[in-house]
Amino acid sequence: MTELPPAIDQSTLATVVRTIRDTEWSWDRAGFEKLARRLGLTPLLEKETGGIYAAPWPSRGRPVKITYDAERGINDFDVTLTNVAALPDVPPGFLVDVFAASARTLTEILGEPTGRTPGGRPEIRWRGESQTILLQRLSVAVTLTWASNGWQEIADFSNRKDRA
Repeated sequence: MTELPPAIDQSTLATVVRTIRDTEWSWDRAGFEKLARRLGLTPLLEKETGGIYAAPWPSRGRPVKITYDAERGINDFDVTLTNVAALPDVPPGFLVDVFAASARTLTEILGEPTGRTPGGRPEIRWRGESQTILLQRLSVAVTLTWASNGWQEIADFSNRKDRA
């Protein structure tokens, strides 16, 4: 039997989402550092434009990545929930299962999504007044992104242009 790669468990995911949602933090570097300490994140690489952080839950690759700039502050905060890159023996339904379980957990915490995109790369969104939370099933990973609405609009525009 194939050993499955690590994936964030749903209890930990719920704690992470509640912590991000319930912690008052500014969308600047100092604010993120406060949130990172509260989540138990350890910096692996920090640059002027972002950073990669190790997480206290099991994961492969770069579990937490942020991008920021001096003008806007934190643009987005990406959490890799699982990653199957370079693991050809992982059952095809593994990412589907992680995505579905994560969607249930997020819906319990955040309420009904404001948007869903089905297909080969499905995504679910919860858009608030200033931030968008995005759950995506990519070809090799399931990710959770917490982004400012302005940054998400830029990313959406860029993605539409790439598909055109």
